[in-house]
Amino acid sequence: MSISEQALTNDGERMIVGNMWGYWAHLSIYCFALQFGAGRRVLDAGSGSGYGAAYLARHGAQVLALDASAVAIEHSRIRYAGDPVTFEVADLNLPLPCGADLFDLVFSSNVFEHVAHVDRLASECARVMRPDGACVVAVPPVINATAMAADLENRFHVHHIPPSAWEAKLKRFFLDVKVHRHEHAGAFATPGKPETEIQLPMDQVTIRETDFAFPEITAAEMEATSSLTAIFVCRGRRLPAAPETLAERTPAEWCELAVAANLIGRAAAVPEDPVDHASQVTSAVAEAELKAKLKAELRAEARLNDVKGEMAVALAHMAAREEDMQRRVAAMEQSTSWRMTSPLRSLRTALRGR
Repeated sequence: MSISEQALTNDGERMIVGNMWGYWAHLSIYCFALQFGAGRRVLDAGSGSGYGAAYLARHGAQVLALDASAVAIEHSRIRYAGDPVTFEVADLNLPLPCGADLFDLVFSSNVFEHVAHVDRLASECARVMRPDGACVVAVPPVINATAMAADLENRFHVHHIPPSAWEAKLKRFFLDVKVHRHEHAGAFATPGKPETEIQLPMDQVTIRETDFAFPEITAAEMEATSSLTAIFVCRGRRLPAAPETLAERTPAEWCELAVAANLIGRAAAVPEDPVDHASQVTSAVAEAELKAKLKAELRAEARLNDVKGEMAVALAHMAAREEDMQRRVAAMEQSTSWRMTSPLRSLRTALRGR
């Protein structure tokens, strides 16, 4: 493992290459996306340590890989220097550094839940996707109150919503959204086999990226069962986007606040040593305040970036209009009619001066 790859393990939730169940499960999502991107132009929005972008490129795709981490991008450029991938640093809260209608596949795996301004990211994915292209988005499957409680413990996630809410959100930006379950296949679908594989040392792991299946189901079916990841295949850009709907909200009985209140209530019902309890409460309050502060800062930063983006667009429009006016004036001054009427304009000026 290189020094830069070691640094990646402390930078959010970046999966690194290794013969372990988690790596192959993550890579299988890229394998699923090959049907939309092999031999075509692909954008990997949130490429992490770069292994997935390189995987797509090795299967014939022309890949632009973006990530907010300069460390991750540096690592990717070094490790995958021999693969046809362009790695660039980009903040996914901002407009993507790409023109419109460029990519046959826009791909983003386990990234949307990290991006504060996720609506802008979805809109940008639709903008840079070709009209006949596809957008594949993978997010954690927050399917019930238990999953919500676990997701709330992840300090890197800023969105905690179920598959049905993600589906409703994506339908604001795309005309057709299909939901796919992520599950084990073949011998690894045998009860108990995946759990055994997860516990094996790296030199004994046999699962590979092709040992997973992605059947199409409904969001309601996913929330009634389980899935390793919630995957959405989006087609048909909706420009401009549709307005927000109530379907994007988490069910009231297991929304963030309800689950958090339940966790607090359960903790309060357990007898504890007064000193330890006071210490835990103080620690929990401090952590909650820190999380609230971080979220507020993220929202403020996203809003500031919004304003910056809007100002940049406005300035660009003004500059374009000014340039267009200058071209028109120059063209008019060079026109035959302008030159032929020059004596009349001179006479009018002289008469006004009398």
